[in-house]
Amino acid sequence: MCRSVPDALAAMIAANGHEVLRLGTGADSTGRVKLGDWLEVPQEEDVRQTLTACAGRDLDWVVVDHYGLDAVWERSVRALASKIMVIDDLANRQHACDVLVDQNLYADADTRYDERIPQQCRRLLGPQYAMLREEFTQRRSHAKVRSGSVRRILVSFGGVDATNRTALALAALTRLDLQDIQVDVVIGDQHPRHAAIADICRRPGFALHVQSAQMAQLMAAADMGIGAGGSATWERCCVGLPTLALAVADNQTQLVRDCALAGALYAPAEPLDADSLSRHVRCLMENPLLRQVISGNGMRIVDGRGTARILRALGLNAVAVRPVVLDDARSLFEWRNHPCIREASRSSAPLQWSAHKAWLDAALSDPSRVLLIGESADRPVGVVRFDVADDTAEVSIYTVPGQGQRGTGADLLAAAEMWLETHKPSVRQIIAEVLGENSRSHRLFAGACYQCRSTTYTKRIQGD
Repeated sequence: MCRSVPDALAAMIAANGHEVLRLGTGADSTGRVKLGDWLEVPQEEDVRQTLTACAGRDLDWVVVDHYGLDAVWERSVRALASKIMVIDDLANRQHACDVLVDQNLYADADTRYDERIPQQCRRLLGPQYAMLREEFTQRRSHAKVRSGSVRRILVSFGGVDATNRTALALAALTRLDLQDIQVDVVIGDQHPRHAAIADICRRPGFALHVQSAQMAQLMAAADMGIGAGGSATWERCCVGLPTLALAVADNQTQLVRDCALAGALYAPAEPLDADSLSRHVRCLMENPLLRQVISGNGMRIVDGRGTARILRALGLNAVAVRPVVLDDARSLFEWRNHPCIREASRSSAPLQWSAHKAWLDAALSDPSRVLLIGESADRPVGVVRFDVADDTAEVSIYTVPGQGQRGTGADLLAAAEMWLETHKPSVRQIIAEVLGENSRSHRLFAGACYQCRSTTYTKRIQGD
C-alpha cells in the first residue's frame, strides 16, 4: 500500500507478484503536495483511506515501514488485523505493535526502543535480521573473505544519490593510479547527474551500470567497495565486500559510525573533498589486512538468513508443533536410539524400551516438562523438549533422522518457541546446553539469535 509511488516502481512491485493499493497524493487544490514529517496527509486521514482500501479483506498481519506513522496509526488499523509488525530504525516515536524489526547495528540497540514499544512486543534487532533479496543469500554460499590486492572496485550510492556522492568518489579515484584495476559504477536511471557520470565512465577501466539488476553479482566480484550507508551496508557485508562508506542521509550517520566501530566498514570523517577522499581510498587499498578484517567481520555479522528469521517470528514456516502423546512412544524410542542422535546427546548409551516407556509416562505427567513433535506436510520432522523452572526453560532438540532438510531445525525451533510463548507465558528466557563438538547444534542456536556464554569449567581434585 503506497501513496506517491512512481508508476515505474508500482509496476516493479506488481511484476514481483504483489497487488499494489495506491492511496493517492496529498496534493491540495493547487496541485502542490503537502509534505510533513514523511507523511503527506494527517495520520487520521491516512488511517481512513487505509481502512477503506482494505475493506473486506481477511488479513493476518499488517506490516508498516514508514517514518511518518506511529502508535496512533497502528492502534487504528487493528481493525484490519490482530497482529502488527513495524520496521523502523529511528527509534524516535511510540509504536503499538506486536513485532518490531530494526535490522541495523547500533551500539545502543538493546535499549533504544525501551520507552517506545509495548513490553510484550517482540524485538528483532540487528543485522541478523537484515532483509536481503534471495540473490544475496545465494551468493553468500560462494563468498570468501577478501584478501590480497585490489583488482576490482565497486562504486554505488543507491538509485537516487541526491547529493551526488558518486561524482565525488569518481573524482577521488581519478586522482589515483588505477592501472589494471576495474571500476564498476552503479547509478539509478533517474540520477540527477547521469550524463556527467556517463562521460567520466568512458575512461579505460571504468564501466557504468544503470539500474542494475545484478548488484549481488557485482558486489561478490569486487575486492573493495565505495558506497552509502543504509540497507546496502548489509548486502555488502553478506558477501564479504570491504567498503569505504559515507552517510548520505541523517538517518545513516549513527549506522555508519557504529558499524565502523564494530569493524564492519571503513568510515572516514566527513565532510570530504575529492583529495581527502582519495587519500582514504588509497589507505584502504594499500592495507590488505584491514580489508580482510572488515570483510570477515561483515560476513560474521550478516549471514543472509535474516528474512527467514523474520518469517519464523511471524509464524510463517513449514513446521507446526503439537504435544507428544503416549501413541508417539514407539516413534520417539526409534528416533532417540538412532546413532546420530545418541552421539549428539549427553548420554550416548542405547535406550531400553522399558526405561524409555517409564520416562515418557513420567514426562507427560510432569507440568514442568514440555514435549513437542514438529510436523511438516503431515510427516514428523523433529522433537523439542523444554524443561521449565520459574521463568527459564532449557531446550533440547533433534530432527528425525533422514527427514530433515536445510532449515528444518530452525523452523522446528521457531515453531516450538512460539508454542512456548503462547502456552507458558511466564517463561522469559530459554537456555540450551550444547556439547562442544556438536557443530550442527552450535550453528542452529547461533543462527536463531541465542547468545553464547560458555562459562562452565570443572576440575577434578584427587583426595589423599
